[in-house]
Formats: sequence, structure tokens, C-alpha cells
Amino acid sequence: MHFNTLRYFYDKASGQNPSFYYRGPFLERFTPSILDMSQASPGMEIQQNMGKKISYMLVECFQNVIKHAEILPEDQKDISGEGMFSFKSLNGAFVINSINLVYNKDVERLTGLVENVNSMNEADLKQYYLDKLRNNEINDKGGAGLGLIEMARKSGQKILHDTEQLNDQYSLFHQQITVRKNTSDSTEYSSMLQESGDFYKRMTAENMVLFYKGDFNQKSIMPLLDMAEHKLHDKSAGQKRTLRAAHVTVEVLQNISKHARAVDADGQRFGVFMMGKMNGSLSILAGNIVPVSEKIFLEEKLDYLISLDHDGLKELHRSTLRASVRFENKTNSGLGLIEVAQASSESLRYQFYPHGEDQYLFALQVII
Repeated sequence: MHFNTLRYFYDKASGQNPSFYYRGPFLERFTPSILDMSQASPGMEIQQNMGKKISYMLVECFQNVIKHAEILPEDQKDISGEGMFSFKSLNGAFVINSINLVYNKDVERLTGLVENVNSMNEADLKQYYLDKLRNNEINDKGGAGLGLIEMARKSGQKILHDTEQLNDQYSLFHQQITVRKNTSDSTEYSSMLQESGDFYKRMTAENMVLFYKGDFNQKSIMPLLDMAEHKLHDKSAGQKRTLRAAHVTVEVLQNISKHARAVDADGQRFGVFMMGKMNGSLSILAGNIVPVSEKIFLEEKLDYLISLDHDGLKELHRSTLRASVRFENKTNSGLGLIEVAQASSESLRYQFYPHGEDQYLFALQVII
């Protein structure tokens, strides 16, 4: 996971606020976190009374994957089959994508079910749903496509889908749900299905598990921490390393929240956060927009931190902490950045990318 990956995802997510991708096991406990993140950067569709519909679709889609995704046996863990869940807000629409593992023998049934649902109008879908309930058509996965029918009814859109065969036993099932103010059918967002697949391939190739772009506030930071926690608790890493990783994650997220440049009248501070594994270590990449003056300060601060060894960082931390306690430097002390440098197993790495007039996208990488 490198800086060019952050730039790639950041540029691809241009105009998408929020934009979120998660690759990994689908856990029940992530449902409220995903819901909170979707509401962290309220866009036009939320303000136009679409919030409840979007919340329902997110929960239903994520729960649907939990119920129906297959789990790879240990002897096939090398296959790219963890799956992915993503959402993004753009152009007055909210797009939800999921990728999950299915048996090849189930592909025809799943495809047929989606195509059948897509062929129906609103009245037909309602009757189809009622018929399923009356006939009590429940299978071993806990339903008879009821969630899929409800998603089609509430979105008023065709459910886009595709399959990708992995081997002679498993395939990946791609699905896209779109929520719009105007519920007339449109293929305007059909390219997002392919883009979702491309993102998944890149995340898999670079062992990336989390990507979030949006407003960094308490609503987004807390659920990001909750989802990151699953990757931080690595049994092979040891408790000390796990605590370091958790501390760095908190500091990096808070740093974006405090120091990212406000980009609109509401004071929203947009940034980007990524997490993954790299050569057996945890890699955290984060970025936010800064003005020229902040760029100069950060370059000087980071170059100085990078030049220090372990003992030098320890002494700097002590002196900065003493100054902070004595109120000698209440602002821009850089204490959090020093602690991140101390916790990192390698020297901090950073990049600045021009981003509009007199501002830059500041990207920081921490290896633990």
C-alpha cells in the first residue's frame, strides 16, 4: 500500500462524499458502524428526505451479504474471496456495492432471482413479496430473496449484478443498489459496478482493508475506529504492538479532524484514511487538504522528526510535553505527530500533491 494508491483512490472518489470501501469478513457488529459513517457527511440526498431510505438500504444490503456469503475453507485462503462492501454519494444519488463469495452451483439461481426481480414493476414486486410471505418460502440461508425484493421496491431501480469465476468451485457475486431522488430507471451509474470490481482487485493486490473519504468528525471517526479494531487485534502481533497500532490510528484520525482545511460554509473537513498490511506490518495512510503555510510547517516538522533516532524522539516528546503542561505552546505543539513517530516501526513517510489554488493534499504513511 503506497502513496500512489492513496492518490488513485482519492482521485477516483472525486465528487463522492462520503466514499467508503471495506474488504474483509462481513461481521454483524459492523452494521451500526457502516450506518454511522454513511451519515457522517450528509449530502443533498440526505437533506432531501432520502436519509431513511438510504439507511434501510445500507442495512438490508449488508445483512443480505452476511446471510448469503460463503466462507472459504482454510486450504483455499489464497483465493481472493473475502469480499467487499462499499457506498458512495454522488450527483444526487447514493450507490451501494457489494462483492461476496458464492458457490458456482448457486450462480444461476442467484442471477435468475435478480433478473426476475428486475423484470417486475412496482405492483408486481409487491405481489411477489406477499406471495413469498404467504407461502413461507424460507431456505437454509434465512429467506427466499425477500431482502432483494424489498431493495428493488424501495430503490425503484434495476439491481445491477455480475459474476466472476475464481475456480471450479467458487465465484464472486457483484451487486449494485442505487438510491436516487428521481426513481426512473437509468444506466447513469452502471459504470460504478465495474469500478467497484476494479477497486476490489486493487485492494486485494495491495492487501488493503479500509478506505474512507469524507468529512472527519466524531460520527465518522468512531465507526472507523470500530472497524479498524478488527484488524488491529492481530494475535500474532502481540499486545504491545496492538496498543501502538490503536494509538496511532486514533492520533491520525484526530489529526485529520483538527487540521484538515475546511472546504465549505458548513466547516466540513474532508480527508482520506486507508489501512492495510504491507510486508507483515500494518500500514496506515491518511491525507487531508492543507494551505501553503501548513505545508511549510509540516515539512519542517516531519523532516526534523525523521532525522531523530529513538532517544531523540523520546527527549523531544518529554520537552514538548513539559512545554504543553506549562502552557508555553498551546497550539501547534505537534505532540500527536511526535507520538505517531515514536510508535512507528519505520521512519514516517509523507508526500504533498498540488490540489487547487494555494493548497495541497498532504499524505502521511505510518508503518507499525
